[in-house]
Amino acid sequence: SMDLVSVLQEHIQKVLKIPIVNQVLLVSGGIALSPSQRVCAFSAGTDTNPIFLYNKQYYLHPGNVAPLDQMVFDAGPDLPDMQAEVDASLMLPDTINSVMIRSQLAHRFCEMAQTEMQACERLVHEQHLQHQGFMAVIANMDDTVPSVKNSTEQFLNMFQEFLENKPHYLQLSETVQDVAATLATIPLLPSLVEQVPQDPMTSITSCKDIEGQRDNMSLLDWLQLRSSNDSFHQLSQICTRGLQQYTEEMVSNIQILLTNMLTSFTDENLRSIKGLPERFSGLEKLLKDARVIVQEQGDLAQAIHQNSTRASNLGDNSILPDLCASHRRQLILMQTNHKRIKDVHRRVVIAKTELIQTIYIRLKWAYGVECQMSILSERIHMISSGLKTLKDELNILQQTHSVPHLYLTAVAEVVRRRTFSHAFLMWANDLACQLCAVHSEEVARRQNFQTQFEGHILSNLFPGLGDVPPPFATQAPKSFDTKLPKLGVDDIQMLQDKVADFALSVSLPDLNAITQFFVSKSITNPMKPKEVERLVEEVTAMEQPLESQAAGSGYLATVLPIMDRGFESETDTEEFEKVGQSPTDMALDTEKRADSAQEKVSQLHQTKEEVQKSIVTIRNDLSSLKEWLQSEHNHVHSFLQQLTTAYRSEVDLKDQHIYQLRQEMANREEEIEELRKRLTLSLQAETRERELREQVEAARDLAVREATEQLLQDHRREMEAVRSRFRLMATATSMERSPSELSLERMDHQRMSLESEEVVAQVRAELVQERDRAVAEERQRWQSKLDHEIHQLKIRADAEKQIWFNEAMRRVLVEKDRQLESLRLHSVHIESECQKHRETIQRLTGTSGSVGSESSLLERVEALEAAKVRLEAELAEARSSPTPHGTPSHQDMSTSIALCDGDGGLRDAATSPDPARKTQLKEKLSKSTTTLIQQGRVSVGSCNIGDAVLVVWEENYHSYMILQESSTLYFLHPDSLAAMSLFPSSDGSPRQIYYCTAEVVEKEYCHARKPVNRYNVAKGTKFYRVKVKPLTVLTHHSQSSSGCSA
Repeated sequence: SMDLVSVLQEHIQKVLKIPIVNQVLLVSGGIALSPSQRVCAFSAGTDTNPIFLYNKQYYLHPGNVAPLDQMVFDAGPDLPDMQAEVDASLMLPDTINSVMIRSQLAHRFCEMAQTEMQACERLVHEQHLQHQGFMAVIANMDDTVPSVKNSTEQFLNMFQEFLENKPHYLQLSETVQDVAATLATIPLLPSLVEQVPQDPMTSITSCKDIEGQRDNMSLLDWLQLRSSNDSFHQLSQICTRGLQQYTEEMVSNIQILLTNMLTSFTDENLRSIKGLPERFSGLEKLLKDARVIVQEQGDLAQAIHQNSTRASNLGDNSILPDLCASHRRQLILMQTNHKRIKDVHRRVVIAKTELIQTIYIRLKWAYGVECQMSILSERIHMISSGLKTLKDELNILQQTHSVPHLYLTAVAEVVRRRTFSHAFLMWANDLACQLCAVHSEEVARRQNFQTQFEGHILSNLFPGLGDVPPPFATQAPKSFDTKLPKLGVDDIQMLQDKVADFALSVSLPDLNAITQFFVSKSITNPMKPKEVERLVEEVTAMEQPLESQAAGSGYLATVLPIMDRGFESETDTEEFEKVGQSPTDMALDTEKRADSAQEKVSQLHQTKEEVQKSIVTIRNDLSSLKEWLQSEHNHVHSFLQQLTTAYRSEVDLKDQHIYQLRQEMANREEEIEELRKRLTLSLQAETRERELREQVEAARDLAVREATEQLLQDHRREMEAVRSRFRLMATATSMERSPSELSLERMDHQRMSLESEEVVAQVRAELVQERDRAVAEERQRWQSKLDHEIHQLKIRADAEKQIWFNEAMRRVLVEKDRQLESLRLHSVHIESECQKHRETIQRLTGTSGSVGSESSLLERVEALEAAKVRLEAELAEARSSPTPHGTPSHQDMSTSIALCDGDGGLRDAATSPDPARKTQLKEKLSKSTTTLIQQGRVSVGSCNIGDAVLVVWEENYHSYMILQESSTLYFLHPDSLAAMSLFPSSDGSPRQIYYCTAEVVEKEYCHARKPVNRYNVAKGTKFYRVKVKPLTVLTHHSQSSSGCSA
């Protein structure tokens, strides 16, 4: 911090590879760091007040899209979704090792949540710093633009003043030749030529020329010799071209640049980022939700760890199933939380990316404004430099025009000064000699007296007699004006003769007056009476201002004695006594003037009173005018406030509506993104499966080809070896063979041929076996890999199905509670109706004896009782039935879910009876059958051997079933159809009998192994098949009832 800012820039260039010319360093408030200052002078470089670095190279990129290198930032670690690990942990058996593995997985979830949280907080903090850096740029522009504006306006005013003087400059440039002609007529005085060699501006060559032309040199010749490089003609051309170059168009161009720069600078859409506070508020809300999730992940991880530690210490395996089930649910919840916090991290990263793009556009705009200011400043600097050079040339031109007049004036001034210095020195020397003599004489006289009086007894009475007069003007002054040219009256007379026009315009000094002045001041010349009178008049004129200010005669009485004493102290010469007495004689006249002054003062007092009255009137009018202006100002201010309030409210409504639309659009985009991800995952899974199949097939074909080629090569090598050995043996023994040997050889050859064919066949068989074995191994390996991939996909699918299943369970429970409540209310209503009918029956049976009405009432009561029993049975069944899908271990999960979707998500067709179906069945029953059920002669609560049961037709299953108040299905055995005379028609519907009574003979517990079966139940459904026989006592009645009902 004690180093210079330039050292910091060099370090930045070394580390970040940013050239110093492209670096811009700002602190909060928009203050730029100067390279010549120390870093500690800015009180910056901390977390709360950082130093912001900007690279100008970034903003030279075309377009409004930030370059890729600027969009790259540290978004934090890309953590996995942990889906495979969670699925693998869910499939582990219920052991202590599984508990420990799940505990470690939960700990990983907790660490990843903390890592994600730290990354999110860092990204949000970086966004706040980015906004702070942007505001520093705006503050710097607020400081720089007004300065540039003021300097531009000052330049325009100066340039406008120059344009106003431009005609005068043009006239000077056009008349420079006339001035040159005039200078050619003015001779250069010989006395002045002698001073030329002493001029350092004159070169040696010019001095020689001047010596040669001393007698006939003009002022123009001397100027041309002195500045041989620039002639009057060249000077005129330079000034004319410069004046023609600077026109009104330059002012217009500068004003256009200034206007464009101010227009760009005042663009409020780019000076601020609308909606950024709301965005930061939303990010803070996201961070708050993320902190809650991280806390929940930590609590879950700690709970799982504590449970695993407790289970390890206890060593009781009986608690492992419940503990593992709880851990599975907690891991699924932690996986969901992990996805949520990853989504928060993703949204924070997207927010930072969007903020980078937004700030990049505005910083590029700020860089454009800075470039406009730079162009404007460079243009002004260039014009100012050229204008300064032109003004120097114009100054020389203007001096050229004033050369004749100043030349003559300077000659006259030199002559006057030489005359004055000569007269002054003569008078001063004379005065010094006389005063020195007077002073010496006075000192000698006092010394002589003092020698006599010193030490005398009277010396104490006369103190101060030892004083000596101070020396005054006793020494002559030094000589001056010695370096002036030796010019005289003759030189002036010569110039007047040759330059008559300019001589008339120059006032020549009165040399005689100068000489007479010093002569009159000489002490040796006594004053004449006229000179004394003139001196009295001058003294009177000096005293009048003082006397006019006097108040009265008291003032004069005070002043006159002082004046008398003053004149008495003068020397005793007679002339000065006359001068001292003359003001006293004028006192009476002064008193008269004082009286007239008092009258003027009274008039002034009256005038003052009138002026004060006018001032009071004007002040009253001014106060009333101020009050009117204040009221108008208040009215305008209130009206402006109303307009501002209405405008702001309207803008807030628009911004709110835009924000809502953006939120909705963001939600839609998230949904689309989610669907796109799902589709991508499905396509990727399908592509991966297809690639695996292709790889398996390619590997299998490759293995077959390689094995076949290897076996064929081995076979060829063995055959070649056999042939080579045979040829060698044949060559060695061909000359020594006998016929018997030849025959033996032929036999051996045939035998060897047979043996080689057997070897080839054996080798071929071995090759085929090896190929089949290699193919089988490859097929098994790839099949196991494919099964593993399919297993992983099934695990993920099962997890998703579990989530869907839980949602379906929730809806089923809600629907079940609603149905129970409606059945309870309906039962209460039926109870009240029954009570009313009982009272009516009792009242009617006591007053009426009609047999017909009694029988009808009894039938009605019986019907109501049957309805009551039916409703109570339904209510009991609903209360006693387990929750649908309560035992998913007895069913295939995929089947249960499929049935839930197909049946509206309310019940399982394989395990739960439909209340509507049972209601329809019971409504088909006759009154006598209902009475049998109520009396307990037909059992609906059990289906054991020997029980009397009711056999009914079930349309959903196209089969006869045993009516039971249970969730388990009871189907009638096909062998009992003939015994019960229940023969379905060809289309599967019953012929006439829809229900009948029977006695249970046998029952067996069955399990549906195929999806298509005779009972039309789902695969995996468990049910009973019941064999029955007719009940002779009830069968006839049921048949007759069924016939009546039919």
